[in-house]
Amino acid sequence: ELERIEVLKGPQGTLFGKNTSAGVINVVSKRPSFDFGSQVEITAGDYGDLGASASITGPIAGDTVAGRLYVAARERDGFLDVETGPGPRSAREDFDRSYYTVRGQLLFEPSSALDIRIIADYTDRDENCCLGTQISLSPNPLVLQVLNAIQPGSFANPADPFERRAYANRSSEQRIEDMGASIEVNWDMDALGGATLTSVSAWRNWETVNGQDSDFTAADILYRAPDGSYSNEFTQFSQELRLAGETDRLSWLVGAFYADENLDSNNALTYGTQFGSYFGGLLGGNLPASILGLYPAGIGQSDTFEQDSKSWALFTNNSIRVTDAFEITLGLRYTDESKDLDSNYVNGNNGAGCSALRANLATVSGLLGTLYGALPPEQRAAAIQSAMRSIYGIGCATYADPVFNNLSTHQTIDEDEWSGTVKLAYRFTDDLMSYVSYARGYKASGFNLDRERTNNNVSNNPLDPAGPIAADIDTVFEKEMVDSYELGIKTEWFNDTFLLNGAVFYQDYEN
Repeated sequence: ELERIEVLKGPQGTLFGKNTSAGVINVVSKRPSFDFGSQVEITAGDYGDLGASASITGPIAGDTVAGRLYVAARERDGFLDVETGPGPRSAREDFDRSYYTVRGQLLFEPSSALDIRIIADYTDRDENCCLGTQISLSPNPLVLQVLNAIQPGSFANPADPFERRAYANRSSEQRIEDMGASIEVNWDMDALGGATLTSVSAWRNWETVNGQDSDFTAADILYRAPDGSYSNEFTQFSQELRLAGETDRLSWLVGAFYADENLDSNNALTYGTQFGSYFGGLLGGNLPASILGLYPAGIGQSDTFEQDSKSWALFTNNSIRVTDAFEITLGLRYTDESKDLDSNYVNGNNGAGCSALRANLATVSGLLGTLYGALPPEQRAAAIQSAMRSIYGIGCATYADPVFNNLSTHQTIDEDEWSGTVKLAYRFTDDLMSYVSYARGYKASGFNLDRERTNNNVSNNPLDPAGPIAADIDTVFEKEMVDSYELGIKTEWFNDTFLLNGAVFYQDYEN
């Protein structure tokens, strides 16, 4: 239930904080009303779409306490039909929808100078997402031959995305649970000349558990199981205090903000029952069984990431009416940000398959030479090189690389940054206003929660020109900064029945 949606262009860090370097879409919900009201909505559509929502608002205790309750549920069939092959996936559709949500509010107004708004919400989703249609086939005919051999009909041939047909033998179930609560207090303080003190306390928890058919075919090569081993949970507490007032020539605001965030992320990727058959087939079935046996079904990577983040900020935003026509707005924010990340990388079978591959570079190259022996020499060399990349790109991908064996790392970020804005506005007449503005925006740095490594994925020879492969334990991405400049004009014509506005802007981003 929306009061309004505000689309605010350009950096908005002064009032909205970090991570608003490009702007803000601010969704403002309706408050409880002391006038009784209710609403029921039913929606039906194709793909079995059916939804319903209901709300009620009104007084609970005279003109002192009001409430608002909103509930909704929605179901829809999937947009994609799924060929599941031998399974174990049972869902024959994907991109379906099934959720319910409830949101309750209480508004207390014990006096004209004080109001307190309490909000709590809960949402539960249980859906299948997100497979894809095939828009092209591999240019390597051997890939298609191997897939057809180990699992006939495991992909679309020819590719036709407009059939809305996906191929997956593993589950893409996702379960999402989202809940939160907040308390907002507004107090008009006569002792401070009528200034308003605002406090906003909020807590939120968001958790998702996902499955994924990671090879996007009906063959059983790679997958992520929806058992919690591929999941994320994010919890945040925040507190904001603002004090704002106004005189004939000045509108002023000062504030402080604090947030404590915790993120737990699990990232598992598992070999399917046909991983060995597919991998070995790319070498014409000639890859030694001693190597293939080092990729047993049911193992793979199993990584965990625990990130803690604390942020605090001080800010002010002030508008000075120098004359009735000329106004200056000055905003400034100081943000202090700290993040800690503990990463733990685990390889099933200790990456023994990749180790064996790297120890047998000459053997693999010789097998490929035999496989492509009928090609002309110049084509044969290119084919062998390409196939080597494919073989090691699968058998020594990050999920199988022993450089991550039982690797644990700790990373820390501590940074502080200034952001803010300066705006000059001049009203030539009641119907014509022009402005010029500058804003400095900031988006915090952070960590990639994934496996990163240095150099290529074939050789681990220290004499290789690219150098030995190593786990990259620095997964930081840099903070983003932007300088934004804007010049604009706003006009009204014909007794305010016609609006004509225009602006030119330039924004310079870094990182």
